[in-house]
Amino acid sequence: MNGLEYSRLARAVIDQKEDLMNEWEWLSKRILPRSRDVLRQLKTPAGDFKRENCAKACEALHTLAGAFITHVTPSGQKWFEFEDKSIKKSKTYENWYRHATDVTLDALASSNFYPSLQETHVDRCLFGTGCMLCESKKSGGLSFKHIPIGSYGIAEDKEGNVDTVCRSFKYTAHQAVQAWGIKRLPTEVREAFNRPERRFTEEFEFLHLVMPRKGYTLGNGRADVPPRKMRFASVYLYNGGSMPIVEEGGYPEFPYLVSRFLKWDNVWGYPAARKCLDELEAVVRMYRHLDKLAELAVYPRFFVDAEQEGDIDYRAGGETVIDRSIAGLNLPREWGINGRLDWGLEHIKELEGKIESAFFVPFLRVISSVDRQMTATEVVARQKEQVIGISATFSQFVYDFNVFLERIFAELFRQGAFNSDAATQPKDFIVEAPDGIDYSVTVPGVSYKGVISQSIEMAQRQSMDYAMQTAAQYIQFTGDPSAMDCIDISKAIKFLFKVSAAPSEVYRDKAEIEQVQTDRQKAQQQQLALMASQAANQQSQAVRNVSE
Repeated sequence: MNGLEYSRLARAVIDQKEDLMNEWEWLSKRILPRSRDVLRQLKTPAGDFKRENCAKACEALHTLAGAFITHVTPSGQKWFEFEDKSIKKSKTYENWYRHATDVTLDALASSNFYPSLQETHVDRCLFGTGCMLCESKKSGGLSFKHIPIGSYGIAEDKEGNVDTVCRSFKYTAHQAVQAWGIKRLPTEVREAFNRPERRFTEEFEFLHLVMPRKGYTLGNGRADVPPRKMRFASVYLYNGGSMPIVEEGGYPEFPYLVSRFLKWDNVWGYPAARKCLDELEAVVRMYRHLDKLAELAVYPRFFVDAEQEGDIDYRAGGETVIDRSIAGLNLPREWGINGRLDWGLEHIKELEGKIESAFFVPFLRVISSVDRQMTATEVVARQKEQVIGISATFSQFVYDFNVFLERIFAELFRQGAFNSDAATQPKDFIVEAPDGIDYSVTVPGVSYKGVISQSIEMAQRQSMDYAMQTAAQYIQFTGDPSAMDCIDISKAIKFLFKVSAAPSEVYRDKAEIEQVQTDRQKAQQQQLALMASQAANQQSQAVRNVSE
């Protein structure tokens, strides 16, 4: 594709966001006013101080976004773990994955991953879609960048996965030269760079288009694949002028995290606030009414006699002299201040409760008590409906993040961060080419360890516990043990072990389990043989006693 074709494609991808810009601006106005400036791409606040937002919705938004950071991706904790996906488990491979998990978590903690992810979670919960970019640093390690909503467009593949992103951003001439060098830039940018008064202040718009590339080279997972042959094309374009392509390269993996709060009939996500749009509008309207009512209580309206106009002293301690002829009229006097503030506050409380439920705040309040006042099982018992509700958005995040984790894992693998040799390195994340030489890196098995994940698994555990308890009660009542024949006890115990978040070191691998079972069978056979021998000896002794 030439520069003009890339420019048309990039513009088409990024312009399709316009269908939702009105909704995003409405949500930002009602919930998070500061995000309106980001949508409008303003460098300084717009200064619109009219009361149009719901403070409770803003609080609920940050509670939900903070919960994903605290209970799904907590910094300083092992919130995910790489696992061996192969059927035949290996202690050597398990140790390798455990080491790779620690290395990856350390790499994320030493980068700007968590601050970028926090903003991504806010976008995801508020607008339904959050986006973040992962780049490798020349000095080693990873660098992350939150991509604000409204600055990018996305497209999906046939399976509904985002595989194309085009974002718009601005660089000064100084930044552009640092990124690509002066020779690659169009004339207007070079002219600004050569003028000291324009170099650091004048901005120019660029586009970054990432899309699947046809006829890519699989490569060997390292640096010998030419960027223009990599799996995903990466094209930087100048938005204007006669030289659109600034840089053309590629990525071996999709470098963007595009996470939707929930999926629906659109490439964009379904935001949490869509369940309470009417309540948001009503709360803001009630805020305004109560503001006026409170203002009237402080500065009430007055009836005054026509002859008193201009003669009344409203100051504290002021004196107003009136004629005896109007003294009995009780003027001036307050009027029109009998609105029910208490009713308005009660109605607002009801509306705010529905808004909090839309953002799962009741569930999150309870889940914060896990490991303090109550167990995860009690959380499920109290908030089972909310657990089921939040499991959908949690599952969507896990699905989206696994794609991003592939990028993180593969980049660290190429950098040699795992320091592994061929003997101890697992093979299940290596995708080989037909020639048997080239390969690419995919993400291994991943399990998530956060509190929300445990609560969802506890809901599954409750269902299994109920089924097993019912079967046990049936056996106790009827004396028929066949009711347990349909349950694989070893698999059930393995599932309970997994959801309990017990350390993997204490769980035996398949070979060790088979050895334990073999030893148990031998011990049982020896016990039976001993019992048979004892019985035979007793019988022989009885025969001798009779003979005597």
